[in-house]
Amino acid sequence: MLIVALGSTTPNPRGFTALALVFTPIVAVLTGILEFFILNGADAFPLLAIGLAPFTISAALLMTSKNLLWSSFGRINLIYTMVILAPSNPQTYNPQSFLFTSLFIIVAASLLLAAQTLFPPVSDDKRRMRLLAEARSELEEQAHLNGEAPEEAAFRGASRIGQFLAAGGAQDSRALAEMLSCFDQAATVRLCDAKLMQLDDGPLAPLADKARAAIVKRDTSTLRAIARELRETVPQKDSIEADVAACLVLTSNIVDRSRGVDSPREAS
Repeated sequence: MLIVALGSTTPNPRGFTALALVFTPIVAVLTGILEFFILNGADAFPLLAIGLAPFTISAALLMTSKNLLWSSFGRINLIYTMVILAPSNPQTYNPQSFLFTSLFIIVAASLLLAAQTLFPPVSDDKRRMRLLAEARSELEEQAHLNGEAPEEAAFRGASRIGQFLAAGGAQDSRALAEMLSCFDQAATVRLCDAKLMQLDDGPLAPLADKARAAIVKRDTSTLRAIARELRETVPQKDSIEADVAACLVLTSNIVDRSRGVDSPREAS
């Protein structure tokens, strides 16, 4: 699972699996040196920390390398050193457990590489279509239904854009523009939903519900009308109502841009 998870973040998952298969025996040997020669029966945490320091620090430095080979080795070394060593209190120092763990990890990497070779990954075109479909469907979801924070959802959307570009999305300018538009709209809708939740417990709750319905329908004229009503209700610029009004105007502008329509402010 670790190799699958790490490989999914790279442009070439099968290539990363092949590197993992090559590097895993090396990591197992280094871990064996650490466990049975450097630590060699030690059961004090300071000694464990001192023994692990060269391995973890060097692996972390390798991860920052621009060379894909060294960077992959650093990631695999940092993770599998701890998996194979399996620190415990007290440490068992069981050679049989060490050999079994190392063998199973190597076999798992071999089977994964065989599966990725027999069943080729999805083509770049299909990956881009799938990512674009996910971005479109996200616009129809309500941010408050799954309890996800706007920041978390924005990070997921940014990761989707990165995967889209890794799949050759830069060559498809129209799809890339739609992907970025979906990201802007989804992020703004989540922000507005979070702002509108602050009005649910007050007298403006019906207006907040009306604004949510307008967001779902992408009714920009209604959003601007609600924003004007909020500003007239509370003229202070530093109030929650003013923040909600500004967010609604921003949402309407972004939705209009996605349709190729100039907002009233832009037209003026």
